[in-house]
Amino acid sequence: MFVNATLRCVFSGLWLALLPVSAMAQCFICDRVVEFTPKTAKCFLMNAEEFRRAAQTDPAKRTEVNLKDCGGPRGLDAFPNLDSLADARQTTPRVTYLLDLEAIECVNQRLRTARQMSDLRIELDTECE
Repeated sequence: MFVNATLRCVFSGLWLALLPVSAMAQCFICDRVVEFTPKTAKCFLMNAEEFRRAAQTDPAKRTEVNLKDCGGPRGLDAFPNLDSLADARQTTPRVTYLLDLEAIECVNQRLRTARQMSDLRIELDTECE
């Protein structure tokens, strides 16, 4: 029984050693889609180095990217009706994301090469490989 447990540990260690580094480093709690308005895209670009530094110093190599102070939604209109709330939830992009270092660098590159700063959606799984 001890031998079987030892062999299982050895083989599981070999299996992990064979995984590519990117598969081991993947952030499973990070956001996989990032959406920008022209204001939040400009804000991200202005603060990209700060986000990158924060992710580099984090042991898990990830950080919160908060774009709320840069033109994101500030709250609700006075006494909105229920229909306007439903519409706002569907059309207003989020302004806070959890991104790893690789995603921050990819988003930075994608925004810098964008032809125009219109509303932009970046799917990190497909656009940042």
